[in-house]
Amino acid sequence: MDTTAPTIELRPTASTSQFTRTHITAETLETSKLTLRPLKKHTNVRLGRNIDITGYPSRTSLFVISNKYGWFFAGHEQSVVASPLSELRTSLGQNSTEEEADFLCQVKLTDGIGGITPFFLRLAAEEGRLLVAFPSSVVVWDVNAVINGDPTPLYSFQLQDLKIVDVQANPGDNPELVAFLTTGNSASDPSVVVLYNCMTNTELVRWSGLMGNGNAPLAISWSTRGKQIAIATSGGDILQYSPADPTSAKSTIPRAQGPDLSGTVPLLLQWLSNYTFHVVYALPKPDESLEEYQPDQYNYIIHYDKQTNHA
Repeated sequence: MDTTAPTIELRPTASTSQFTRTHITAETLETSKLTLRPLKKHTNVRLGRNIDITGYPSRTSLFVISNKYGWFFAGHEQSVVASPLSELRTSLGQNSTEEEADFLCQVKLTDGIGGITPFFLRLAAEEGRLLVAFPSSVVVWDVNAVINGDPTPLYSFQLQDLKIVDVQANPGDNPELVAFLTTGNSASDPSVVVLYNCMTNTELVRWSGLMGNGNAPLAISWSTRGKQIAIATSGGDILQYSPADPTSAKSTIPRAQGPDLSGTVPLLLQWLSNYTFHVVYALPKPDESLEEYQPDQYNYIIHYDKQTNHA
């Protein structure tokens, strides 16, 4: 892979003092009538043995569906398995006295995986590429080739000294683009967003920052049309970047202000529309060695008026 891409430090386009903010507490609705039940009792289908998720990032995704090709792909122990959706639906619809039934997949991908269990599966390039991410590496397959019997990957590459914690494929106008959110090996190492073209196997740019500087990238989200990517930093700001001109942020949305947000950082970011975002805040993990990390989470909807600099 071409790794000559520039590294750009994340910088807001305006200081906090230039913004005004209004905080509104949403109404809480409680109901005792909400119940959940299965629409129909089916046998559970097991695709493989249980996976040990110790050390996995909180945003792991191990199952993807291609409606275009009518296939599914699932992360498995040291491999990826795949089969037509029609076969899975048939198995799910069977009436059986067994609580679980094993499902034998048509395809098992092991080339290029190297005996490691995947962290993320994503479809990109209009479902034409399957990306399988591991702690510090990525393997790319041609979906059409896989379903026609060729298990050989197209590319594989390493992200040296970085750990992948999220993968987001572009949902719109730039379907070949994939963003990798990564952290360093220690708190003093920079966190980096790596922008990658899965059709040309090219790294396009890296946006980086440090926790100590308040500009470490902690969450990412593409705009609904895929023209820009939003990066939430450890300082709480949301920076909007364009892949076509990645050298500086196009806009800065200030962090939310609320009674519960002292010391918190963004954990999750979702770009809803134009200048409207859903952000989940929580206290940062105090020690990377702690496996149990279940902090209180605070959900905020942030709407930014660019004309008045008000959020």
